[in-house]
Amino acid sequence: MSETHQYKTLERLRKTDPAAAEAITEAQQILSHKPKFGSPWEPIAVVFEKQILSHLLVGLIGFAALVSSQTELPSVLSHKYGLTPGLIGVSMLPTGIAGIIFAPVGGRIFDRAAARHPGHPMLRLTFNNWLSLVGMPVGLLVWGCAAQTRTHLAVVFIGLFMVGGSMCVYFPAFMGYLSCVKQHQASTASSGQNALLFVISGALVMAGSAISGSIGIGWYCSIMACLHFSFAVIAQVQISRVRVGERRKQSGQQLSPAPLVQ
Repeated sequence: MSETHQYKTLERLRKTDPAAAEAITEAQQILSHKPKFGSPWEPIAVVFEKQILSHLLVGLIGFAALVSSQTELPSVLSHKYGLTPGLIGVSMLPTGIAGIIFAPVGGRIFDRAAARHPGHPMLRLTFNNWLSLVGMPVGLLVWGCAAQTRTHLAVVFIGLFMVGGSMCVYFPAFMGYLSCVKQHQASTASSGQNALLFVISGALVMAGSAISGSIGIGWYCSIMACLHFSFAVIAQVQISRVRVGERRKQSGQQLSPAPLVQ
C-alpha cells in the first residue's frame, strides 16, 4: 500500500471489502493518523515569528543583494569597462569562489558555537551574524562605488568577493538555526523561507535595474548596504539580549543559597 495515500486507500478498501481492510496489520495505526492539510500560507506564517523574522531578513537581503549584484554586473562591465561577453562570464567567478570557500567556514563556525551554547540556538548565530554585518555592507559599497567611478576592476572583484563570502558565511548558519528552532516544522519553515527568498530576490532584480539605471549602481548598492546593515544590527541586538538574559540567569543560580542539609 502506497504510504503517501494509505489513509485514503484504506478508507476506500473498508467500503468495498471490510474484511480485507481489517486483515491489514497496520490498519488501526493508519486510521489513527488522519492526514491534515494545512493552509498554503502556513509556511510563511512560521518564518514570521519573532525569534526567526529578524534573522530571516538578514539572509533575505543578503541573498537578494548577491543575486541583484550578479544581475547588474554584466551591464556595468559592458558599458563602463567595455568587456566582451566572454570576459563578463569569467567575471562571475569571484562570488562563486567566495561561496566555495566561506560556506563551509560558516557552517563550521555555527557548529562550534552550537557546542558552546547547546540550549540557546540563537546564540549560535553570533559570529556568523557579525561577519555578515561587516562583510556584506562593506562589499556592496566597495563594488558599487568602484563600478560607479570606474575604479580598477580588481576593486570591483574584491567587493563582489566580499558580497558572496558574506552571504555564504551566514546562510548555512541561518538554515541550521531554523532547523533547531523548528525541529518539528523544519520542512514547513524551510519552504516558507525559500518562497520568500525567491519572491523578494526576483522583485529586487526587476526593481534593481530601474533603480540603478536612474540613480547609479553606486547609490543602489549603498541603499542595499544600509538595508542589510540595519537588519543585521537588529538581529545582533536580539542575540545580545538573549546572551544578557542567560548571564543573569547563571548569576542568579550561582548566588542562590545552597539547600540546608538536616
